Amino acid sequence: MNRTAARRTALAASLLVALAGPARAQSAENPMLILTVTGGWITGGEMWRVSRQPALVAPAGVDTVGLERRLQTGAVVGVDATLFRSPHIGYSVGLTFLGVSTESRCAPPAQWAVDPNYVNEHACSDVQGRNLGTSAVAIQFGLTWRPIATGGIQPYLKGVAGPAYLGESFVETSGTVPLPNDSGQITYPVKTLLGDPNPRTLTWVATLSAGVTLAMSPGAQFRFEAREVLTDLPVATGPGNPLTQGTPAPIGSRIFHLPSFTVGLDIVLEQARRPHRY
Repeated sequence: MNRTAARRTALAASLLVALAGPARAQSAENPMLILTVTGGWITGGEMWRVSRQPALVAPAGVDTVGLERRLQTGAVVGVDATLFRSPHIGYSVGLTFLGVSTESRCAPPAQWAVDPNYVNEHACSDVQGRNLGTSAVAIQFGLTWRPIATGGIQPYLKGVAGPAYLGESFVETSGTVPLPNDSGQITYPVKTLLGDPNPRTLTWVATLSAGVTLAMSPGAQFRFEAREVLTDLPVATGPGNPLTQGTPAPIGSRIFHLPSFTVGLDIVLEQARRPHRY
């Protein structure tokens, strides 16, 4: 290659580099981080039912009660972060408290067995309608897709999933019983009608969401979101054995679909553009 050709090649390469540099700078997307605080509610429904649970009566009697657990409508509170490295796809992570509290129910038999202390009757009455502080705390990861990346109103779809920690037992059913002691004072021992000696503490939660954000200012926006929450929870699958200490129940699991609705406040953080010289 002669000197003239070499100079032309070097000049052409320099020109391409000079043109390519500004083009990359003009087309690169600014990463956008959105921090969100959300609150709302999650629906409930029937969880499990044991229609014939034996309960011993001293010295040799047996009562048969019906036990049930229902999921109540509860609160949802969460903190989320979504990083958009492109206009339409964001990477999401969030910590969510699901107030999936439960209500226990007890149906008495047609006639109680003879018992001067009415132990089973008192326990069943205490169980009926009792609210239990069951809950789930989930950390979830996934993706957010927004078809419109500009403007004051932006719809979006989001899918996240991850592990969750369960608080308290979703199966154990116990009631307090007022009994006089030897000194004539009233004590309140616990009568377990259906036991759960080793309550499950870990599960998973998946959330599919559709929502919309409304801009309030360049750095803040409101968020309205409808969710379908899926989670796997322990359930009683049959009566426990009253001859076994704590009357442990056979326990299985069931996937629950729990609609939810939340509102949120977003703080929008966008990486500042670096000035370029052309």
